[in-house]
Amino acid sequence: MAMEVCSYRLSSQGKPVGSQVITTSERGLNVYLETKMQLQGSLGNVSVSQQSKVHKDKLSSYFFNEETQEGSSKRQFNVTFDYQRGLVRASRSPQDQAEVPLVQNFSDPLSMLYQLRQLSEDDSFWQIPMLGKNVSVERIGEKVLETSLGEKDCFVYKLWPGASYVYVAKEAPNLIIMMTQRLEGRSVDAQLIRVSHEANSKSRPSGQNQQRRRPKRTARKHNSNRQS
Repeated sequence: MAMEVCSYRLSSQGKPVGSQVITTSERGLNVYLETKMQLQGSLGNVSVSQQSKVHKDKLSSYFFNEETQEGSSKRQFNVTFDYQRGLVRASRSPQDQAEVPLVQNFSDPLSMLYQLRQLSEDDSFWQIPMLGKNVSVERIGEKVLETSLGEKDCFVYKLWPGASYVYVAKEAPNLIIMMTQRLEGRSVDAQLIRVSHEANSKSRPSGQNQQRRRPKRTARKHNSNRQS
């Protein structure tokens, strides 16, 4: 499947404060998610990157990684959900690691957004288990948003704690059109401005293609010397 790339413009009180890109790719029963967010202006110069792997049908997370770069300071947070061994492993550094029992399926911040895109019109209220807390989600209405992609009829979801809002297009593939959340104590809107699709390079690296072609070019002259 081609990789879906959604680009967002970040603004606070009508002023630009950065950008965000969310990529989604499906490979078999797994979905790989990644976001890169760049904050600027009144919110400072901060970059945040996150990666997640989630089961396509169960919507449970396998791992979540986050890296925050602010000036010369870098912070990392990694979580692995090991369902076979029944453990959650969390790490901030080689000296700061912990393990706790895995007693249920968990979501992470990225897989939670993916889960919102899978909801049906009959879903109006539910809870998403997250590490350390549950996130309550309620569909509070519908709204038509004017976007660079045209008018989009959306379901409006409220998430708490945090009082965030997510606007999901009704029509497939149910894109997230806008998000409103608190960052650095301010309300920040993320508005979808562009959607593109790229080839999934991880599924077939170009280096492997070159290696497969080389034996064919030399087989006629050196077949007797080839080793399997």
